Amino acid sequence: MSTVIEIANDLAKSFVLAESKKHAAQRIVIELSCLAYTDTKQSIDFDLKKTLLHLIFELVSGQRAFEVKNGERFFTTSKDGYVFSEMLHQLEKKLSAVAKPQRVEEEETPQAYYLWPFTVQQ
Repeated sequence: MSTVIEIANDLAKSFVLAESKKHAAQRIVIELSCLAYTDTKQSIDFDLKKTLLHLIFELVSGQRAFEVKNGERFFTTSKDGYVFSEMLHQLEKKLSAVAKPQRVEEEETPQAYYLWPFTVQQ
């Protein structure tokens, strides 16, 4: 079971080390969207996702120190912090998108509603 700081640290490190910051940001959204509590298996709420995003920003921008493991070395640049700050609002918007049920017409259950993956309310 990872802590919030450990999760933010790992995602921030992946952003800093990535060649494509856009792809790294997309990966962060996917990772945060998939996070669930270990005991209940419930998805984490938006406030915690937003907190994680802001912790990642603090790490990437140099406001908070990374937790490094056994001689691990990497450096952030001011460009990393700037790029992430430019993406922050858009990332929050993507995380706040709520999946909406789509109606599926079937003969057996004409009033059935199903939640299809990757269907989000814009």
